[in-house]
Amino acid sequence: MVKSLSLIFCLATLIIFFQNFTQINVPDASGFSYITANEISGLKSTVSNQVKIKDVPFAIKTGVSPCSDAVPTCLDIIHHSTDSRPLVIFVHGGGWKSGTYKGHIDQLGQTFYKAGYAFASVGYRLYPQVQLLDIARDVAAAVALLQKRTSQYNLNGSIIIMGHSAGAHLAALVNSHPSLLEDAQAIRSQLNGVILLDGSVYDFPSLEGKQDGTLTHATSNKLLWNELSPTYNITQSNVMPPTFIASDIERDVDILGHYPGTGKQANLLKKSLQKKNSPLVFRQFQNKNHADYYHDLQNPEDELIKEVIKFSFFVQPQRFLEASS
Repeated sequence: MVKSLSLIFCLATLIIFFQNFTQINVPDASGFSYITANEISGLKSTVSNQVKIKDVPFAIKTGVSPCSDAVPTCLDIIHHSTDSRPLVIFVHGGGWKSGTYKGHIDQLGQTFYKAGYAFASVGYRLYPQVQLLDIARDVAAAVALLQKRTSQYNLNGSIIIMGHSAGAHLAALVNSHPSLLEDAQAIRSQLNGVILLDGSVYDFPSLEGKQDGTLTHATSNKLLWNELSPTYNITQSNVMPPTFIASDIERDVDILGHYPGTGKQANLLKKSLQKKNSPLVFRQFQNKNHADYYHDLQNPEDELIKEVIKFSFFVQPQRFLEASS
């Protein structure tokens, strides 16, 4: 009897240990699953007090190398070795069908690190390998994993999500959607700001009949258009954190280097946020092309990065500001 009880206890202990160590969701039919707990080590390097960790998976696929082009569900992060800092999470653009999380902590990440932030760049599966909601689920899963590793990365719990182009759409969608964060077991209350840089689309129904190709390569399923639109989700009483929107002006004629329609899309999102009295900073620039909204953040003298850093500071909870003063 004693031996039987001892065996049961040992087996239960092993099961609990295994669950705590791996904590991976049940794989789908393709073998894809999100990691929700254990550390799969990335490539770590430390210079002075600056710690860089690259290629950290937050999802894996059976039989496929993590962080490969086939499964780019990984992140890079730069953080301080001892100081606890707020985190900026960057979501790259590329029309949902191209782009990478790689390289951003070495460039854009340095701008925010010097301003007192940790900085993470997250990847996601691309269209048409998966649909837009699955892409947004990847971003939400990355947020959840970073929240679970607050102590490992010396984070103070405050998070700002920032995206450029299609990444801006994903950042707005994850924050406005009623269940993406909750399904990923992310903590919505820790998301203190959203920075949207020349987002490609925030309102899918408004693009019907347009020739810019956004709908045709993103989704042709009209039943999903509202759910994929931050403008719609906000009207359904889903509260957004303070939001910084930067975009091109509205233009009647397409201009080389300017993504078609971003000015109008920004104004549609602005109106949705204003109807909910959501805190908002809204800036439109006549002389920036689509790529400038990314590259100019690396120029400390540029007006855009100055405003972004100012916004990032003022949306921090007072307890974090007091702790850092």
